[in-house]
Amino acid sequence: IKSDLKYKLYENDFELVDGDFTSSKTGEDLLLRDELYYEPGKTKNYILKLDALSPLKTLARGYSITEHNGKILKSIKQVKENDEIGIRLEDGKIFAKTLKIENN
Repeated sequence: IKSDLKYKLYENDFELVDGDFTSSKTGEDLLLRDELYYEPGKTKNYILKLDALSPLKTLARGYSITEHNGKILKSIKQVKENDEIGIRLEDGKIFAKTLKIENN
């Protein structure tokens, strides 16, 4: 992790920009902000954990994300035979048509 890392984490409402945290929340959120700022080792661990969960890292490990009508498929019930689907891989996207659907 570079020491000049600049990032924003809006869902938790804090950001690190030029080494300065800002937050509009109080209480536990401020404690987390202080912990991240004053204990850089923990910050690095949080960043590594988030990075490991990244969808891009998942694609790089050989997995794909299959979509139909702009939604990620989680079940065969979301498609019918002859539906067009998109299969997202690490380096691009494949467009395909379902030929057959089988239950486990």
